Amino acid sequence: AGLAGRAAEAGRAAAAESESAAESESEALRPAGGAEAGRGRQAAAVREGDRRAAPMVRAVDEDQDEFEQARRGEGAGEQLSATRAFWEERLELAPNRDLASLGAAARWFDSYSDEAGCLLPIRAKYVKKQRAIVAKFDHYCYALGNSVGELNHGAFWRLLALQLASIWLGKGLIDHAYHHGAAGSAQNLVNLPLLLLDALAWASGVPLAVLLAMHSFMALTSSTTHEFLKLDKLRYLRGFYECSCPFSEGLLPNLRRFCCPRRPPPLWERPPPEREWPETIWRNRYYSCFG
Repeated sequence: AGLAGRAAEAGRAAAAESESAAESESEALRPAGGAEAGRGRQAAAVREGDRRAAPMVRAVDEDQDEFEQARRGEGAGEQLSATRAFWEERLELAPNRDLASLGAAARWFDSYSDEAGCLLPIRAKYVKKQRAIVAKFDHYCYALGNSVGELNHGAFWRLLALQLASIWLGKGLIDHAYHHGAAGSAQNLVNLPLLLLDALAWASGVPLAVLLAMHSFMALTSSTTHEFLKLDKLRYLRGFYECSCPFSEGLLPNLRRFCCPRRPPPLWERPPPEREWPETIWRNRYYSCFG
């Protein structure tokens, strides 16, 4: 009986140990499963957070891209600002019907020149070849390599007159030097060089005579070649007809200003509209002799 009791106690002890071992194993396994579940829940939360944070990430990326573009395009931004300021300034300077936008400057100035960086006086032009503003610009002479304006227009006229006089004087000498021999004589061959010089005198003398006559008319009327050719494009001449001569001050004042210009040249005043001019026998409300 004692042996049986000890065996039963040993069995109960073994069973208790097995149960405790099983419980310990289950307790050892239980945290691992909880950790996996926790990691699963964390991964799900991360995925949910990524889904919710994706728009914010895209917005941040877009902001960064815009920042990089702005950083790389700092010069472009400055250029855009300069362009905007350029056109704003032009809008302020662009004359309207009453020229109110130019204000008091409209009396003496026409527009703003970007190349010159200042307001251009009336009748003046910025010449790129010389990088200078020429008052009362007439034309650029390629033969002289210089512009013809208010200060040297009279000198240009005198140059044309002297050239024309020398050409026709030379032609007179050529005509005087002809050898008048018998018709068909071989001696007349000596006249061939004279014939070539005579043809050259005509070819250069006639255009110079026309040019001198044209500039003589401009001297008498205080007009320029530039204004005659660009009548429709010059804003201070809008509303005027050809040969109106709005800057004429009279025959003697025009010649005085043409031959003996003042230094520095004074500013030209904007002429009043042609409709406000007094009526004359040459131009009135019923007819006009010059268009």
